[in-house]
Amino acid sequence: MNRCNKTLWGVSISPVLSDLHNQVISFLSQKHRQNPDFWHKTISFAAESFFYFLVIPFILLFVGSRIFTEPVFVLSTNQFRFMMIFSVLAVFYGLFLVAFAVRELWIYGYGSPAVHAPPQKLVTTGPYALFRNPLVIGNLIYYAGIIFLVSGSLEICLLSFVATAIPAYFYHKYIEEPELEKTFGDEYADYKRDVPGLIPFVERKPIQNLKQYFFRK
Repeated sequence: MNRCNKTLWGVSISPVLSDLHNQVISFLSQKHRQNPDFWHKTISFAAESFFYFLVIPFILLFVGSRIFTEPVFVLSTNQFRFMMIFSVLAVFYGLFLVAFAVRELWIYGYGSPAVHAPPQKLVTTGPYALFRNPLVIGNLIYYAGIIFLVSGSLEICLLSFVATAIPAYFYHKYIEEPELEKTFGDEYADYKRDVPGLIPFVERKPIQNLKQYFFRK
């Protein structure tokens, strides 16, 4: 009886799986024909995502747990609960901000955040209309949230935030931005003048940027 059911199940489900497989292959082939760099962007982005979202948090947790073997900040039960809730929100918001920024780069910049598949056009919409570094900000928020969720340690969370924020700031300011200015010229210079690096609305045109955040040209 079981064997008969298994056979009938296999016969009924195989055409569905086969059809799904053909649809996926057709979709990917179409994407590749429309954009020859599709696979290059996808693989580069997947590799860097693995590094930034899994490898770096693991390293931060490992190093932080070796430095702080005893708690420095002792949280009460209510404080700990608040931090856990805050951390969950931070993880989701950080991932949302990163995903939103990646979407803008992928669709409107014809590229990705990956070094080997950079955007071909300057993106100034979405979160890029509010600040120039949404990927950096999103990652920092994500790190702070995930580190506290896993470790439950405020000191490791703060150490991880500082340890990632400082290198990210200097990398963007002294390596990435000069390259962007060289690539996009006056277009990036104007964008840099009007849009802040980290804190939104602290610049000359907050209303215009807010409109651009919701409405594209």
